[in-house]
This record gives sequence, structure tokens and C-alpha cells, in this order.
Amino acid sequence: MRLTLRTLLAWLDDTLPPEEVREIGTQVSSTPFAQTLIERIRKVTRRRRLTVPPSSGPEAVDPNTVAAYLDNELEAEKVAEYEKLCLGSDVHLAEAASCHQILSLIKNKAKVPSEARYRMYRLFKGPEAVRTNYRGTVPPAAGMVPDALSGVHEAPWAKTAPVPRSWFERVIPWAVALLLIGVLGVVGYLNLRYAGVQIREADSLAAAQFDPELVDEADDTIDAEGEDARPAPPPLSAPDPVEPREEPVAEPEPTPDQATAPVQPVPPLAEGEAAVVEQTDGIVLRANRTWDRLEADDSLAPGDRVVNLAPFRTTLGMGPVRITMIAQSELRVEQPQLADGPRFDLIDGSIVLRSPDPDQPIAVGFEGRTLSLRLPAGRPVGLSWLGLKVPGSSAGRPLLTILCPAGSLGVAIDDDGEPQEFEGPILVSVDPEDGILGAEPAVMPQWVVDPEPQPADIQAGEAFATLFEQSSGSITFTLLEGIEDPDPTVRSLSVAALGALAGSDPEALEQVMPLLNRPGDPAVRGTAIGIVMRRMARGTEPAEEVRGLLERFIAPPEAAEAFDRLLLGIPEDQIGEKEVYAQLVADLSSPNPGVRQLALDTLMMLTGREALGYNPDAPEGPGLKAWEDLLKEDRLTPAR
Repeated sequence: MRLTLRTLLAWLDDTLPPEEVREIGTQVSSTPFAQTLIERIRKVTRRRRLTVPPSSGPEAVDPNTVAAYLDNELEAEKVAEYEKLCLGSDVHLAEAASCHQILSLIKNKAKVPSEARYRMYRLFKGPEAVRTNYRGTVPPAAGMVPDALSGVHEAPWAKTAPVPRSWFERVIPWAVALLLIGVLGVVGYLNLRYAGVQIREADSLAAAQFDPELVDEADDTIDAEGEDARPAPPPLSAPDPVEPREEPVAEPEPTPDQATAPVQPVPPLAEGEAAVVEQTDGIVLRANRTWDRLEADDSLAPGDRVVNLAPFRTTLGMGPVRITMIAQSELRVEQPQLADGPRFDLIDGSIVLRSPDPDQPIAVGFEGRTLSLRLPAGRPVGLSWLGLKVPGSSAGRPLLTILCPAGSLGVAIDDDGEPQEFEGPILVSVDPEDGILGAEPAVMPQWVVDPEPQPADIQAGEAFATLFEQSSGSITFTLLEGIEDPDPTVRSLSVAALGALAGSDPEALEQVMPLLNRPGDPAVRGTAIGIVMRRMARGTEPAEEVRGLLERFIAPPEAAEAFDRLLLGIPEDQIGEKEVYAQLVADLSSPNPGVRQLALDTLMMLTGREALGYNPDAPEGPGLKAWEDLLKEDRLTPAR
């Protein structure tokens, strides 16, 4: 499927089939321009006082053109012209995105009832909406009430003469308002008078420190004003002589650039602790001999591996540094050192770091290298593990991206590396072998600037967490039960959780492999395929491990070979060859449903076409014939 503005709007509004959602998500994650456009769509649709598109001039667009574009009925030439206009104008982009969102909520074309249309015409008072002319041309709709005077049908909601209000309804609101104003005035006067008396009392007592005779005079003054009698203060003795002392030097006022927020004291870690679980909204696990579920206030020892399951969030405290684990992520805490400060290894997923001290380095281990990070004070910085795999290569290699929305970021690799400074917003790419590959300005993803879960994640997390509350077995047993849950979201999250455990538990990956050819469940198959591809992107050894498991769990042997070929990908220099498309179309008739789904995904990605009605769980039908006809007519060509 091609990544266009319309498919991006459909992906954002969740109107695509499940198999297309995963494909568009993959393209979005690998396309910086699409990520920038998504952030721009979210901003323009939330902007207040945004004007409407002009009705005349070079940027004027017929509303019927917008409607035809959203209904996918606009000509191809006009589609490109309209999308170009939307990309260059916030007003037109907001109109297209908002209208598409409204149409996605009602799920079909809106039908205007005749009664509503009749009422809308009645609202106009101009010569084009004269009552007699309109009624003479458009018959009244069914269900209207006849008018006794004119004999013409009137709608039940037609405007009627206003009913005069009684004197009680007219007078009482004003009387209540005036009464409230009077009460508030009296209360304010009494408060001010009492405050004046208190001020005079304080002045008199202060003066009595130097002249005790003024105390009696102050009491007489208060009694003369009619106030309540107050007890006289105890007699004051002569003040003690004050010895001269040095005045303390005042602290300099903070500059506007300095943070003025009070620094909360951080309790020190206990002996033998490396981190503490400060907060979690779901399931976070520790790899021990068995999987242990962690709760808030649990401590972590050096060497503990922590796995956070999607779609939850977990915050760890390592001294003053806060680490928020986003969705599926894994790290290993290490013993903190005085010279380096907090230390941990990022093994998988994405995290958000916050540190109040810009001079305190944070040591982050990544694939055998150690990065020393100096973060902007109090600002979030995101770290994300990525697997970079070139199509056609047997294995991938990991890549670390550092996302800094604002402030100054310092990065140094290993102890002898020269520190480099970057100013946000910036995205820094780090390769374990080549070091820092480069840095470029980028739009920050939502999970960096706002690590709080989205409403869809909260809803999915509640359903997934219920699975653990109802099960009394081990973590792995609970996830295997979740694969059979009637809710497809719970099934998909259970499979993803098994993939998250595979880094510390090889048996978890063996539980995932049979799901590659699970019939009748495209959500589970798609999640399992994503886990296997991510595993192959970790390096040569994980890729060889996956190939060995394919031979064990995928039958017949031809299906295992097809899986290996499809997971390998189509090299760049072969995407235009007809033999490649012929093999992919032949794979659509494979006896293995996983092979069929992978072949369909590859065809859609290469050609930019839709599924054409093909269903991997029911391959025989018009969808398969449509792909075969395109192959015979030599119309299967690369989209780019």
C-alpha cells in the first residue's frame, strides 16, 4: 500500500484493515517526513481560531472536491493537486483531516433527513428562502403538523411565537442579584474595618517595645471605637541590649535562565540497591530463575534485567535520575559508580530519561559500547533501540537513536571518546561499530514529549492486565492462556509479551514460532512475524537462531524455505524483475497461511497496491485471480 495523505489519514483514524495497519505503521516508522506530517496534522486540528479555506482566489477549493477526495472518488490528477495544496496550507490540511475524522466516526456517508433540510431552509431570512416560494417548490416532509391558518404542514420543531413571561419571572432574578450584591458589600466593609483594627493593635504593641505607656493609650482608643474588650498584653520589661553582629551575606537572585523550581530531596539508595521501581501502571517483570512481577517500591540489585510489557509505562529511580520505560522495553541495571553516576544497559525498546543535574553524567551501555550522556536539566531525552536490516541481507544490526526535544545534550562514547554537544530539537544516531553516525533536526515523537499512555493504550492495557489478575499460574503460562483469549487485542499483546521475554528466555521464542502459521488469526500471525523480523535484525547469531527454529516448527520444508526467503527480503537490485513477482504470486497459493500473509505484505509494499480482495485465510477467490491477472498482463511493477 502506498503511503499517501489519504492512507495516512485512514491510518490515524483507524479505518484500515488490521493487515494494512501494520504495513502503514512500518512505513511511518521508517519515514521521517511521515512522522513530521503526523505531528503537523495533530497540531492543525487542535488549533483554535483557525480560519476556513477561502471561497475565492488561487487557494479556493470546491467543497465537492474535498468530499470526492475523502470518498476516494476524485480523479488521480486532481488528487495529486489537492494533496499538494494540503501539504502547503494548514487551513486545507486541517479541513481534510477533520472531515476525515468525522466521517470515520459515523462509519458511513451522512444522510441528511428531509426534516432537517427543511428546518435549515427555514432559518434563512433572505429573498432566496422566502417561506411561500420554498413551500411551493418543496413538499413538506412526512410527519409534519398541519398549520391551522395556512393549511400547510408545519414541523413539530418549527419556530413559534414566544410565550410572555409573568412579572414574577421578570422581577425575582433582578431582586436576587441586588440582594447578593448588598450582602457582599456589607461583608467586605466589615472585613476591611476589622483589618484596620488589627493593624492598629499591631502598631501599638510594636511601639510599646520602646514606650510601655503607649499600651494603655492603644487600649483606650480601641474601647472608644466600640470594639469588643480585649485583654491587655502582659507588662513588658525593658528590652535587653542588642549586641552587634555581622549581617549574613544575601544569596544572589537567580537569573531567568536558572531553574527556580524547588528541588525535591531524593532518598538515597540502600546498600546493595541499584534502582527502585517508583511507579508502574501495568505489568513489569524481572528476569530471575523465574519471571517475577515487580510492584511500586520494589528494589533492583545490580545485574537485574527488567522487562516492561506493552502497552504499559514504568518509572525507575536511580538516584536523582528517572527512567520511564515505554511499552515493550528491556534494560539491565548496573552498579552505580561515583565517577559515572547511574549506569544501565539498554537491551530493547524505548525509554525516556530525566535528570535535574546537567553536569551529572549517565552511563548507558548499548551492544558492548558505553555512552556518557549529559542531559539538559529537567528536560526529557528519549533513547530508542532500532534494528537496521537491509532487504536481502541475512542479518541486521542494532542502532541507537537519541532524541532531545530542547536544551543542550552531551554525548561521548567510551572513556576515551571526545564529548560532542548538540542543541535540541535533535536526533542523534549511534552505531555500536561506527560510533555517532550523525545528527539532524527532527520532530519529536509523542512518547518523548509526553510519556503518558494514550487513551487507546489505557483501554488495551486494562484488558491485558485483567488476564494476569484472573490467572494463578506462572507468567509464561498466563501469556499462553492469553493467546487463546477471545479478544484479539489481548491475543496480540500476549504474543508480543512472549517476544519480549525471548531475550532472557530462549524457550519464549520457541513458543512464538508455531504462531507464524496459525490459521484464522491474522492479528496473531502479524505480531509473530514482527517478533521474528525484529529478532533477525539484532545480528548474525539471533538470525541463525531464527533459521534453526524455522526448520523445526514450520512444515512442510518448502514452507520453511519460503519463510526464510520472504524474511530475508527482496534486494534493491531485484525489485524490478518479473521473476520476483511471479514467485510472490505463487506464494499466495502456499499451503502455509504465514507464507501467504508474508507474500501479500511484500507484494503490497513493492507495488503500492491494496490487497485487491485477497484473504490469506481464504486464498481461493477473486483476490488471488486479481493478482494472477496483473502478473499475466505484466502490470506488477515497483511503486517507485
